[in-house]
Amino acid sequence: MGARCERGLAPIGIGLMAAGVYTLARTGIHDWATGSLALLTGAVLLTGWLPPFLLVLGAGAAGWLMRL
Repeated sequence: MGARCERGLAPIGIGLMAAGVYTLARTGIHDWATGSLALLTGAVLLTGWLPPFLLVLGAGAAGWLMRL
């Protein structure tokens, strides 16, 4: 019974995550530099060779440095 519920709720979880990513991307990506930073961070996240919290901190620091 539990496995069926998980399989049934998986599309809802994926949809909620996609909506969150879309909302953040729409408000956070303004030009080619922020777009390339987002793509680079996504690619590194998919490879799995850095923990996600380090990627978030690194992307935040890079974005902050780009504003200086």
